Amino acid sequence: MRRASFRWKPRGEAKKRYKVKVGEYSTGRAKYGYKCVACEEVFKSGEVKMDHVEPVVPLTGWESLDNFAIRMFCEEDNFQCLCPACHDIKTQREKDYRVAFRKLEQDTDEYIALEKEANEFILAYIEENNKYIQEHKDIK
Repeated sequence: MRRASFRWKPRGEAKKRYKVKVGEYSTGRAKYGYKCVACEEVFKSGEVKMDHVEPVVPLTGWESLDNFAIRMFCEEDNFQCLCPACHDIKTQREKDYRVAFRKLEQDTDEYIALEKEANEFILAYIEENNKYIQEHKDIK
C-alpha cells in the first residue's frame, strides 16, 4: 500500500509546491531542486522525501487498516517535502512517541501530558507546512 501511495496524484501535486529554480544548464534550460520545509536547504528530486505532516500511524499507536489507508491516501495539504536528515529526525521522534504511549496507561496524567506534547509536535509541522504553502501559493 505504501508503494502505491508514491503514485498518488495529490502527493505529486504537493511535491510541485516545493520545486525551486536553482540555476541553469549550459544550454539555458532551467535547473530545479526541491526545498526542505524544516532546514530550507535545496535538494535534487530523488534526494527528498514527501512526508505525511500528520503521521500515517497515529502517535498513540495503530488503529485499523481502514484508518491507515485513509491517512496514507490524503490530500496534498498533508504532504511536506523533507530532506533525508530532517525526515529521519521527524520519523524517529514519531517512533519515540509511539513507544512512550505504549508504556503508559490511558487517561493518566502522564498519558495526557505526553498526548499534549505529541500534538504540539505535530502542530509545529502543520504550521510550518501551512506557512510555506501560503508563501508559495501562486508558484506552480
